Amino acid sequence: MNLRSKTLIVIAVSFLTFIPTIYFFSEKILITGAEKLEKEEAYNEMERITGILYDEIYSLDETNYDWAAWDDTYEFIKNHNKDYIESNLVNSTFKALDINVILYFNSTGDLVYGKTFDIQNESVAEVPQEILNYIREHPFLIYHKSTDSNVSGIAVINGKAVLLASRPILTSNDEGPIRGALIMIRYFNERQLEEISKLSMVPLHLHILSGEIEKEKFVKILDKNCLAVFKVLKDINGKPAIMIEARLKRDIYRHEESIINYFIFSLIFIAILTLFITFLLIEKTVTSRIVKLNKELNKIAESGDITKRIKEEGGDEIGELQKSINSMLDSIQKSRRKIEELLEKEKKMKAMVAHYFFNPIAIAKGYLQLYLESNKNEEVERALKAIDRIERVVKDIINGKWEIQ
Repeated sequence: MNLRSKTLIVIAVSFLTFIPTIYFFSEKILITGAEKLEKEEAYNEMERITGILYDEIYSLDETNYDWAAWDDTYEFIKNHNKDYIESNLVNSTFKALDINVILYFNSTGDLVYGKTFDIQNESVAEVPQEILNYIREHPFLIYHKSTDSNVSGIAVINGKAVLLASRPILTSNDEGPIRGALIMIRYFNERQLEEISKLSMVPLHLHILSGEIEKEKFVKILDKNCLAVFKVLKDINGKPAIMIEARLKRDIYRHEESIINYFIFSLIFIAILTLFITFLLIEKTVTSRIVKLNKELNKIAESGDITKRIKEEGGDEIGELQKSINSMLDSIQKSRRKIEELLEKEKKMKAMVAHYFFNPIAIAKGYLQLYLESNKNEEVERALKAIDRIERVVKDIINGKWEIQ
């Protein structure tokens, strides 16, 4: 694998490691922040929804006040006149006031008059015994201790939620003595919930509670597109009564998710662009110069011409390497020149040795051979053989063939 391939692989692996890491941490930070923000927004939305419900309770209480602090009502509790009933407590009044039950109690706690009206079916019925039992179980709804006393809120009666308001019966000038209590009840059913849902533009669900609950409000993620926020509302006794559930779109989460996706796509594009630019820069500043240096060294090695030099470029590490190689070639050239000089001296010395050694030997051999031509002598023959052996040894030494055994 060449240097270019290794460089490309290293850069690619670095970016492939970098992108998932950035994605993981960015998703962790942004999504966590989005979930926290959407939870806060969900609670704010629930406060707005419950605010609408409390406005309904306040409106019911104000309506009750208008009827309770009225001279006609004040006289009705005393004389029970039918004109009051026929003029005021007709079905259209229930529809106009959006109430289902109205109860008049005197100061001794006796029920003077009561009526129930089903607005949806437009039918009149007797006051349910469960409602009367509930009111008598909560005497503060009947007996008011002061003229400015009032009770309003949520109640769960026989497993059904209602909104109720109780006021002392006074004169139109808010004066007593208190002659009893006027109680108005509005059923908090699907129709009421749907009206609040239309006002808030949020789908709502009602849950009746039968006991204590750990959290008064919480958020539950349903899926990527929807979440549910819950809030517990207490009754007139301060105990958990109902729980409102609102289904909200996860606009913040999806917005953050789209931002993350856009960020990742942008990051991938930038990474690819950076990878390309980085590769080009490394190719231009490092890889191509190293490849060029390698080619120049191969040419010098193939030609054996150590007089050639590497072209020095730049003042970086590669430039320093080029200088070092040229310096090394200079040293090799100097060493080679010295070796050539030594070899030349050796050659001259061998020539001198051959001249001064072989001439006397040749003369000696000549005399001995002349002597043997006229006189046969074994000792002279042995001497000639010894001279021949010495001559061969010296030749081998001069030619570099002789080794010391």
